[in-house]
Amino acid sequence: MAGLLRNLHRHFSVIVHVSLLLFAMPSLTVSAININNPSFTKKSFVDRQALLSFKLQIDDPLGALTTWHNDSAKFCNWQGITCSKKHANRVVALDLHSKGLVGQIPLSIANLSFLTTIDLSDNHLHGAIPYEIGGLKRLRKLNLSMNSIDGMIPAALSSLSSLEEISLWNNSLTDQNQLTGSIPSTIGNLHKLGSLSLARNKLTGAIPNSIGNLDQVEELYLDNNELEGQIPSTLEDCKNLLILNLSSNSLDGSIPAELFRLSSLSRGLDLSHNLFSGSIPSQVGSLINLGQLYLSGNLLSGKVPSSLGQCVLLQSLKLDQNSLDGSIPDSFINLKGIEKMDLSQNQLSGPIPSFFESYTSLQYLNLSFNDFTGPVPIGSPFNSTSEVSLQGNKMLCELTVIHGLPPCLTFNSSGKGVSYILKIVLPLGVFSLLSLLCLLWLFFTKRERQPQKVFISNTKLKKVSYADIFKGTNHFSHDNLVGMGRFGAVYKAVLDVAALPVAIKVFNLEQHGSVKSFCDECKVLKRIRHRNLINVITLCSTIDHSGKEFKALIFEYMPNGSLDKWIHPMTYGSQERPLSLGQRINIAMDIAYALDYLHNHCVPALVHCDLKPSNILLDYEMTAHVADFGLTKFLYTSSCVQHNSSSMSCGPIGSIGYIAPVTTNLRVCHGRQEYN
Repeated sequence: MAGLLRNLHRHFSVIVHVSLLLFAMPSLTVSAININNPSFTKKSFVDRQALLSFKLQIDDPLGALTTWHNDSAKFCNWQGITCSKKHANRVVALDLHSKGLVGQIPLSIANLSFLTTIDLSDNHLHGAIPYEIGGLKRLRKLNLSMNSIDGMIPAALSSLSSLEEISLWNNSLTDQNQLTGSIPSTIGNLHKLGSLSLARNKLTGAIPNSIGNLDQVEELYLDNNELEGQIPSTLEDCKNLLILNLSSNSLDGSIPAELFRLSSLSRGLDLSHNLFSGSIPSQVGSLINLGQLYLSGNLLSGKVPSSLGQCVLLQSLKLDQNSLDGSIPDSFINLKGIEKMDLSQNQLSGPIPSFFESYTSLQYLNLSFNDFTGPVPIGSPFNSTSEVSLQGNKMLCELTVIHGLPPCLTFNSSGKGVSYILKIVLPLGVFSLLSLLCLLWLFFTKRERQPQKVFISNTKLKKVSYADIFKGTNHFSHDNLVGMGRFGAVYKAVLDVAALPVAIKVFNLEQHGSVKSFCDECKVLKRIRHRNLINVITLCSTIDHSGKEFKALIFEYMPNGSLDKWIHPMTYGSQERPLSLGQRINIAMDIAYALDYLHNHCVPALVHCDLKPSNILLDYEMTAHVADFGLTKFLYTSSCVQHNSSSMSCGPIGSIGYIAPVTTNLRVCHGRQEYN
């Protein structure tokens, strides 16, 4: 009854505001708004009135809506408003994020029937989500996050079949108002949904089985709620899922093995701080593309599965605050790219493996409060307390005094001291001497030194504007140009928001096929992660200073340029010395590793289709990185699927001189290509 009264009050308030709006504008005559103008239809008049009603019903302390004048018919130029290019004077986007708006979401928003985007995030809005939004059948993006909205998620949203993104996270800015109730079971009707974020609310109940119907969803955030029950096995059907976050809920039961069949998971899987019990399924090793795995703060027991060592792309692993026992698996030696690992507060035992010293990317290791025994390795990262935490392991000893542990010194029955120090330091001394001799040999034989690797990363770079790129490339100066391609140019840039120089691939959108190439490359780059593939940092899709569409990809800069420059120095007028035999072998192996990953470890598998020396880039250490995925094709997982040439592209695929010997038909099979 209270909810009904509140809705009646809101509808009555709208009627009053609209009436006041009509009577308060005597100057708003037909001639004033030029309703006879062919471009100003009755429907666009409705859009204008809906916007003015929106302004009347909202508080605007920062003056974000000052351009919304009563006497102006050019509402498409108002701040936060975007109109359709195809349908004149019809509003398609309402973007008023971070404008300090206060109040409830006006019901008049539902009269903007052409809306495809609503972004009212990061304001001070409260009250319920209007049920009437369910009538906006063209809506593709709804972002009401970072407000103080309360009430339940309207079931009417499930009727918006065009929705691609729902973001309602963190509606708790006042610590009072949050979304409540359960996740509607009808959420599974949104088959086009690519991103669903309901995090940081007070949602209760179980995760509906219908969530498995979201076969296009790539991002699913349900963390920091009060959800309970088990993870539905139907999540296995979300074949395009890249990141899943269910942390900080009250989910229980065992972790379903079906979850680890989601081979698409690459950005992260976070199940931490729930009530999951049992062992970690051995199927976890199937997630070979996974970058982050968080299972901390549960009731998990048993041994750490050795199959976890197959997740060779892991950068962050957190298994702390469980009841895991046994030793650290030897297979962890394969986790060469790990940056953060937390195994603390378990019951792990045995010696600390020495292979931790081979982790060149490791920044943080927490092994505290376990039952590890024996001496602590003395190499990196164990020579720093800022990187390693070992407290609470009573049976550990050390050969140094860095961690404050007892010294590794014992005595036999005859009283002769037998020290771990002697057993370890002597071989280390021999090894150090040999290393010194090798360094001296390198010093006198190498004619020049490679630039020292700088351990700074641009991976934190999130948003880059056109102005940033324009400034960073010195107004797209020819001096910053490092390469030209079929669909655009590549510039070296120094951005204010980046720690290191970057390479920016700017697409020439006037070139036929460039937009498709941009979209295809984005689809590929978001699915691949390998040390021998070019590392994409972010993208920029906006308009330039002249109002034209602008698209660019921002990559890690490769200072040693392309392989083509090194094997054809005369063509480029380069002064680079010839590649040594060892360098050539290493580069060939790097390329082979990259192709093996694309063909055999990506799901679905990929074929580059344009592999050539100019698409092989070299970093500071002459490590090869395969680049340019604009022509990449996905392989079918069935035995073989035959296509005629027209189904693949208009003509041969690739660059002249490097095109595969296609004549009539192309048979694409899993793991290989066959040409007839």
